[in-house]
Amino acid sequence: MKKLMQKIHLYTGLGLLAFVVMYFFSGLVMVQPKLFPSGDTEKSTRVEQVRIPAALDVDEAGEWIAGKFDLRGQPQPAQKLNDGRVRYRFGRPGTNLTALLDADKRSVEIETARWDFRRLMVGYHRIHGYRGNIVWLLWGLMYDLASAGCILFAVSGVWMWATARERDKVSWVMLAIGIGFTLTMILYLMLMP
Repeated sequence: MKKLMQKIHLYTGLGLLAFVVMYFFSGLVMVQPKLFPSGDTEKSTRVEQVRIPAALDVDEAGEWIAGKFDLRGQPQPAQKLNDGRVRYRFGRPGTNLTALLDADKRSVEIETARWDFRRLMVGYHRIHGYRGNIVWLLWGLMYDLASAGCILFAVSGVWMWATARERDKVSWVMLAIGIGFTLTMILYLMLMP
């Protein structure tokens, strides 16, 4: 059993390494913005004439527009506006695309916003969910696997520590600090005003 736990600990650690480093670096950019100056967002807008097939519903029309004008990114739910227009948004790290379909469905206004390095890293940090094509689904799966890997890594590490012949005082202190901090944060977040 000990060899199995060591292998689980080793392989989950190796599998998590690249993902956790990326997550750490993108988080560092978020918490230390002064180290990574922000530039202006490049925005461009264009209007395109369209002939959307009548049989398409609102969501299918968004997919059609995305395919026709190469609007790549994770799709967000369509928003129906009060004036009859429909807004479609597609996001990927570093780029945000918005397609605004006119109420008569004859033209679409496409706005492209390209962000600087700092906002690109924040975009990587915040990607989530299972929406979009296979690439977005795989990214969401990687997030979930990384979460499961973190749990396995911690559990296997604690199990190896608990079954070791000798446990030093430093490891007891580190375990107590980790558990205490986690419980404190859970209570604080549940009870904060």
